[in-house]
Amino acid sequence: EARNELRKLYHLLFRSGKNLKNAVACARGQFNSEFSIKLLDFIESSKRGVCTHINRRFHDTKFSPDQKEEENPHDQPQNL
Repeated sequence: EARNELRKLYHLLFRSGKNLKNAVACARGQFNSEFSIKLLDFIESSKRGVCTHINRRFHDTKFSPDQKEEENPHDQPQNL
């Protein structure tokens, strides 16, 4: 059950299309397991951001192969 809740939380945080700050606020009302709260607390307390999900299909078609990874804005951590 805890794993299923974390999976749903992950999808809300990183795949829902919401910015991370709004997704965390929304998740606070929906998820209340110990592990979910720890993850949400960790994300909110992060000073340098967290790595987010990258849609590989989008990544492979949006950026040409000769671009450096540093130029990919989707690889940058999101700060709250």
